[in-house]
Amino acid sequence: MQRLARTLAAFALGLLGLLGGSVASAQTMIQRTGMMRTIASTYPSVPGYAAPVYGVNGAGTFPASGWSDLFNSNVDDSNMGIAIPFTFYMAGTGYTTTYLGSNSYITFGGGSSAYSSLGASNPPYPKLMFGSADNSYQRVSSLASASSLKIRYEGTATTGGTAGSPNIVVELALFNPALFLGSLSVIEMRVGVHNRLDGQSMIANASTALLSYTLAQNQSYVFIGNATGTSWKVIAGAHMDLNALLPTLTTTAITAATGTGAASGGTITSPGGTTITASGVCWNTSPNPTVANSKTTGATASGAFTSTLSGLTTGTLYYVRAYATNGAGTAYGTQRGVVAYGYTGAAQTLTVPTSVTQLQVECWGAQGGDVGTTLGGKGGYAKALVAVTPGDTASAYVGQQGALSAATLNTAGAPTFNGGGAGAIRAASNTTTSGGGATDVRLGGNGLANRIVVAGGGGGCDDYNASAGGAGGGTTGSSGATVASTTVTGAGGTQSAGGTGGAGGSGALGLGGSATQALFAALDTRLSGGGGGYYGGGLGSNSGGGGGSGYTGGVAPFTTSGTSLTSGLRSGNGFLVITF
Repeated sequence: MQRLARTLAAFALGLLGLLGGSVASAQTMIQRTGMMRTIASTYPSVPGYAAPVYGVNGAGTFPASGWSDLFNSNVDDSNMGIAIPFTFYMAGTGYTTTYLGSNSYITFGGGSSAYSSLGASNPPYPKLMFGSADNSYQRVSSLASASSLKIRYEGTATTGGTAGSPNIVVELALFNPALFLGSLSVIEMRVGVHNRLDGQSMIANASTALLSYTLAQNQSYVFIGNATGTSWKVIAGAHMDLNALLPTLTTTAITAATGTGAASGGTITSPGGTTITASGVCWNTSPNPTVANSKTTGATASGAFTSTLSGLTTGTLYYVRAYATNGAGTAYGTQRGVVAYGYTGAAQTLTVPTSVTQLQVECWGAQGGDVGTTLGGKGGYAKALVAVTPGDTASAYVGQQGALSAATLNTAGAPTFNGGGAGAIRAASNTTTSGGGATDVRLGGNGLANRIVVAGGGGGCDDYNASAGGAGGGTTGSSGATVASTTVTGAGGTQSAGGTGGAGGSGALGLGGSATQALFAALDTRLSGGGGGYYGGGLGSNSGGGGGSGYTGGVAPFTTSGTSLTSGLRSGNGFLVITF
């Protein structure tokens, strides 16, 4: 048993020549198909898994229920076609019919009236030889399913043989390549009694041999080829047990993260050997979550499904995998991850996990402060795929919503976290607000120059004349509103400069235009803060403040792709989601 496990492990390494993949991918392929578990733990390497002779000396009894009786007679030099319930690949071509020849072979692509020779010269079709015989159609039966086609063959090696007295007994099983993610062509041959054990071969055409091998009585063999069936290896003493074949599936990208929940799911590409009994997603704060951790439960048998994750904590990284369970056990899809950050007033960090080379970053800037029905500008949205290296530190800065200006007359208020500019009031009931802070992700450091994805914050409002703040985000933030011709609105920030503002309070890199005490003391006006952003919006003078701009771009050595910028989407504090 252990010897066979070692043999199969060695074969996994040899499979590199067939699949062109890495050692790890070859080993993973074997393990995911269930072959390692089945061969090592279920069947010994010697004598293998033999095809039995049914009845007393083969006296007419066919296999158990479910098999079809195709032929039971003495026929020599003939062939029959058997439909394959899936596409099987041999010698670079997919076939849906195989032909069983009376001289102990199966042919793909065409039948032959005779094939007494064991050489590779006639006829020009892909062929698997398993012994030369005459009067071979004493008994043939088949068992077909979506997973495999089994062909049982009993024949004699002489023209004088009689039905019910076979001296060649073979069962062949062709397996659906979809069971192996479409990447393997697999045939199992179970040999019982057999008196023609020499000269076996698998040929591609009249002049090309794919494989030569020898047989032993009461032994089983598994032939494994690449996806197109052009390169093959054979393992003696092996057995493919579909009941031990795990499902195969992928994990859907994580969406709709709220900080306490998210959506994911999976796609089951193969149910494996038995019926799916449960499926869903599982998650944990440690890598490679299992069904022993938090999970959803459904019973999807195949195809795509969706699930909702719940009970998450904002600021915590979660690893997520889809799973599917059948009689052989539980299989898992690819691992994904999600972390959502809310406003805290400080930088929050993520260390890029092992094997992760790309992060999807989604930022929402904060809204400018509002008063009653006069609203601050809504924060913008920025999205990008960011190329990273495991171990990198990503810093998340989540913007704070703007607030009422200082309650004390003739006093400037406070700026909001991550660049929202302060507002100020001149007299009682002259209410203004600060701008909303930007939300961004920084790599390679915590300075403004390290920002790689930025969502602009909205401008503050002036409630005295019902002037709303300008929306943040997009390549250029929106200007604040005004209802008076004598005022100066705060302009939106751009990709290269802060928005101009009243009283000289223009935005700057990362900063919205802000009311300072020195500036305010010299003026007889109300001031509304500009929104933070890549470049901040301008200060509004008796009007709304301008929104800050968004940004997605390279910060050497980091690069972005799949970028988008949208203005005016977020109410309240900012928000940030990172997935992989």
